Amino acid sequence: MFDLLFNMLGNKDFSENTKKDVIGKLNSFIHSEKSIYMAKNWVETGAIGLSDMPMVVNKPLEPT
Repeated sequence: MFDLLFNMLGNKDFSENTKKDVIGKLNSFIHSEKSIYMAKNWVETGAIGLSDMPMVVNKPLEPT
């Protein structure tokens, strides 16, 4: 996921405002206790999913 985001940030087709928005959202994500708990849960369970957002289906994570 982060590889995709970093590639996007290096892409000249995205505006500087879009890049700043992505960076701001990433910064908010990593500074949120809830987000850190959620990401830790993804790693521990091996799947991405949110119990409070039923439209998100658990998606198995690849080892990488």
